Amino acid sequence: MSDLTVAREALQQINPSVLEYNEWLAVGMALKDAGVSFAEWDQWSRKDAKRYREKEMQGKWNSFRRSGTSAVGIGTIVKLCRDQ
Repeated sequence: MSDLTVAREALQQINPSVLEYNEWLAVGMALKDAGVSFAEWDQWSRKDAKRYREKEMQGKWNSFRRSGTSAVGIGTIVKLCRDQ
């Protein structure tokens, strides 16, 4: 199974409203790294209506960079999925 498929499947089982801010950011970084689209991250993030800020989303997404040595990747999403 590809990282993209794993990311999409795990994401559906993670509730963004119970994540800490840094965990939510890590999910975004890991999704981008796996090839998930901004639209998918944005749609998932909207499930946290109390903290969702539409005007900030694209800027955050654009700030995520692949470093090749990042500690944030597909494993981050899988761990958060298992934790929930």
